[in-house]
Amino acid sequence: MENSQPSIEPFLGVWELDPTQSNYEFGTPPQTGQYELVREGDALAVIMDWRDAAGKDFHMVYYAHPDGVEHPYTDSPAVDAIVTTLVDTRTLDTVSKKDGSVIARGRRALSEDGKTMFVTQSGKTPDGKPYNNYSVYHKA
Repeated sequence: MENSQPSIEPFLGVWELDPTQSNYEFGTPPQTGQYELVREGDALAVIMDWRDAAGKDFHMVYYAHPDGVEHPYTDSPAVDAIVTTLVDTRTLDTVSKKDGSVIARGRRALSEDGKTMFVTQSGKTPDGKPYNNYSVYHKA
């Protein structure tokens, strides 16, 4: 019998930000960025390293479960739950929630050859204005 579940495999690995192809309506695109997705059991470790426009380095790790189920998130006062859904082999969606309300959405979409990842983030700024941020990553 054929497995009908999409595979997370195409997303795994290290991705390098192409800041020249990124467009932010909210915040400033980083100077550099690296995104690594690693399978850890049934979880997905999301490891991010970036240098902001002012030259300050940042590092963040969080764990997602790409099962479409809401999971508690305790690493941020702005978010208390995350839903990560592997839509298909080339699309990975994330919804961030606070107090039951959706505050942000993210979509990672892979190119047909699997060498480029397009990341779209949308939500509302602290003053309530909608935004869309767009980043392009290339597989390292």
